[in-house]
Amino acid sequence: MSMKILSRNYRYGRYEIDIIALDSDCLVFVEVKTRSENAIVDGYYSAVSKRKMAALRKCAAGYIASLVSKPKTWRFDAVDVRRNRDGKIVSISHFPNVG
Repeated sequence: MSMKILSRNYRYGRYEIDIIALDSDCLVFVEVKTRSENAIVDGYYSAVSKRKMAALRKCAAGYIASLVSKPKTWRFDAVDVRRNRDGKIVSISHFPNVG
């Protein structure tokens, strides 16, 4: 699967979305979390709390409202990046459609 990145660190008021991408004809709003490889909580559970999801939705609504041509579909994804003590990336996990 390959996506076309449309925007990075998009801001709408006080809200921010890390990545906005296009996956075929679906607009994708992506939250990226980076943590140490031995973090206790794994995956998108710690990356996308209810409060964070509400902020992402507000920011996404602002982005969509700014578009001349509205997308037919959109979704929210999360990406979990793990680094070791030296800062080297040891894993990247993609969780589609988290919200």
